Amino acid sequence: YWWVIDEINYGQTNEPRFNYTFSTPGKHQVIATVTADFNSSSRELAPGHLKGQQEMGHLKLREIGVKMGLFQKNVISKAPITNVTILGEKNIKKGQLIDLNLSCDGTGPWGFCWYQEGTTD
Repeated sequence: YWWVIDEINYGQTNEPRFNYTFSTPGKHQVIATVTADFNSSSRELAPGHLKGQQEMGHLKLREIGVKMGLFQKNVISKAPITNVTILGEKNIKKGQLIDLNLSCDGTGPWGFCWYQEGTTD
């Protein structure tokens, strides 16, 4: 597997996954080139050619049992939730309703859950 993200080659992995953190929100292009050699487990492959040998076209590679595929996906990275602020009275009396204002930065949608751990009389 060879990985290219936003036209930058991040090299080869032996696993069908690649961990990457997008540093900026927006549209990003991810390309994975996959090569399978059905005749040899010892031959080292690189996209478009065999290492240490002359460059070969895809038809020649198919003749010797090598198959390649290119997979491309556009993904949209969103901004993480940051700067969470909760305003309002957090200590209330029994029977009093709580009124809080929550604000934050980031790309929605997101949810907010209220959990009450325990009460005292």
